[in-house]
Amino acid sequence: MTSRSRPPGETAGQAVHGTESAELLRNEPGARPRALLLSAGLVSAGAVALAAGALMPAVRDGSPGFTAGPLLVVLALAPAVAVLYAVVTGRPGLAAGLVLGLTALAPGRLLLDLQLLADGSLAARPELFLADRLLTLPPAGPGLWPLVAGHLLTLAAGVFAAGTARDEAELAGELDGRRRWRLLGPVLGVAGGIGLLLAPLGSGNAYLLAKNAFEGPTVAMAGYLLLAAMLPLTVLVAVSSPSAGVGKGGFAGAGLAALAVGVPPMVAGLVVDRLSVAPGSVLVTVAGLGLLGLAFTRFDVEETGEAVTGDLAGEARLPGLFWWRLATGGLALLAAAAAVAGALTPVLKANGPTPVPETPARWLLLGAAVVLAVPALFVFVPRLSAFARGIVAATWAGIVLAGAAVLSAALSVTEDKAVDPASFGVDLPLPLPDRVGYSAAQGVTWTFIALALAAVAALA
Repeated sequence: MTSRSRPPGETAGQAVHGTESAELLRNEPGARPRALLLSAGLVSAGAVALAAGALMPAVRDGSPGFTAGPLLVVLALAPAVAVLYAVVTGRPGLAAGLVLGLTALAPGRLLLDLQLLADGSLAARPELFLADRLLTLPPAGPGLWPLVAGHLLTLAAGVFAAGTARDEAELAGELDGRRRWRLLGPVLGVAGGIGLLLAPLGSGNAYLLAKNAFEGPTVAMAGYLLLAAMLPLTVLVAVSSPSAGVGKGGFAGAGLAALAVGVPPMVAGLVVDRLSVAPGSVLVTVAGLGLLGLAFTRFDVEETGEAVTGDLAGEARLPGLFWWRLATGGLALLAAAAAVAGALTPVLKANGPTPVPETPARWLLLGAAVVLAVPALFVFVPRLSAFARGIVAATWAGIVLAGAAVLSAALSVTEDKAVDPASFGVDLPLPLPDRVGYSAAQGVTWTFIALALAAVAALA
């Protein structure tokens, strides 16, 4: 039911008073529109396609590094089962939120799979393909196309679910009570975004180069960047939805999609020889599990039993609001300044006469600093402070994401990643010469300070 279908003279605020009225409306015959049923059907079809693609070769004449089929099938079908359960039990908001959470991350996952089409030898996807010999542009196998179809069907499902989510939000009206867990959701989203920018696994295999998002192949880099941006954004949209069902569904959908990206490389690092678990996949998995767990908590907590003191007539003001504005704007500006220093000063220094490699993430860090500094200046303007603080509350994540990429690139160069020749059956009678190494420079220090200041500014 929307405002257009209400009886004359009945406003949105009068249509529903409390949870009981909303539950009554959800049980009406029209509470499951055809669009939502079509959306659930498309998600189910997409899940079946993803499961089928996981059981078929993604690269012609290639094979995965371990028996990942059962795991990938479970990760593919679990979201569809959750959507169908929500539809059958008469929870349209939850179903629509689930679909939209899955849809938001589908483009990034599609790009990750398309890297197998562009050049599968550069893709760090041991659950689908792990080379055992030197290959140049291996052709895509029959399993790639069901994977692509599955993501496209998920995108189509989101188009039909958007209307239901909008109607549920309209039906819910304004938020009642306080969402005490709302700060934890965005934090998990940002943590998962950082994990998506780090290397998904560690590798001592000469045929699998495990790199972070900025050092990897172009198509995969675009996929990881898109996922890292959409995961925290999806969580922010979900937690701000007036409908608790849509919010919970958004958390669950984003969490399930994150698990589908983070769990396979983590398992590969545990079971495949010469591969190891990396912090990136662990962060993504923990964030996905955390978001999924938040979906089972009560979103709206009524503020009963809380004493209200003082005269709140007119505009209610928080004690010391001036100092909170000062702290928020000041910390954000300091974080932006530290990020500029981290972007413009050397991140690495060579321990010998060797050129120092550069990382393109430095320029993203510089851009993130500018994006944070501009709204931070307007925090000090009383009339614009509320709006500017809302922008700062979102743009601080850019410093964290870009800074994590800079630190990850520095770490990947400074740590020893030598491969043991004996593991490939190569016998070298003479010892290898000492290599010229690299160490962290002042840019790493400034970047770390920027990350810490940005997090504190977000809390303020």
